[in-house]
Amino acid sequence: MTGTRLWMLLLLCLAAGARAGPPPAPLRAGGTGSGEAIMGLLFERFARDHPGAALSIARPPLGSSGGLRALAAARLDLAYSSRALTGAERAQLGQHVQLCSTAFVLATSDGGRAGGYSLARLADVYAGRLTRWDDGAPIRLVLRTADDSDSTLLAGMSDAMGAAVPQAAARPGMVFAMDDVEALELIRRTPGALGPTNLGLISMSGGGLRLLPIDGVMPSTAALASGAYPWRKKLMVVLPAQPSALARQFYAFLQGPVARALLLRHDYLPPP
Repeated sequence: MTGTRLWMLLLLCLAAGARAGPPPAPLRAGGTGSGEAIMGLLFERFARDHPGAALSIARPPLGSSGGLRALAAARLDLAYSSRALTGAERAQLGQHVQLCSTAFVLATSDGGRAGGYSLARLADVYAGRLTRWDDGAPIRLVLRTADDSDSTLLAGMSDAMGAAVPQAAARPGMVFAMDDVEALELIRRTPGALGPTNLGLISMSGGGLRLLPIDGVMPSTAALASGAYPWRKKLMVVLPAQPSALARQFYAFLQGPVARALLLRHDYLPPP
């Protein structure tokens, strides 16, 4: 190659590099632990049509409130929450949408309870009046803190559960999980454990848990869709007041048919 041609090739390479510029910043996302795995999967599919797009998920999980605070402070580009926004949060943040819901369940790794629980008997478990599985093994509750959405969902299942859940938290020696992922792992590895989680998170993490029917109804996406099983955990997606282009693109993708199909495949039910 002559010196002239080599020089021209070098100029072309430099020009191409200048046009390409630095790689785009990753999308910073975070929030409830139960949304982390499915959001990662959805972004992986989104990135197939958006070369160069990257995702950075805050770990350990920030929780719904923590994710929304980080979004308001511009430390995140997108948050996902298992609860609705408060009035103050709606005023401070940008667009938000309910992405999906999934069955809110009581699960165990090895506990046996024929037919599951009625709400009355489940309240007996949390109040400490029913303490053993059918085989006589002790029931070991995995609890969440009082301000966690799972505690709120449990307490809202019935008036009796509303009284029993705080009673369980007040008993000495109880096991508390700090986020959804830790709760799932504690239920998995603790003999005789019983605790709240959700069907989508179990699906995304490989299954391996026994779900308990409540009032005779086994939790499933079909039962959730029909209304036969009424207890659900929602997943909201929230943008800041001034979202980045990448955040807007991903937010739009999440409401499209490709995302809906992926959600359904993993036991998340998009809104109609």
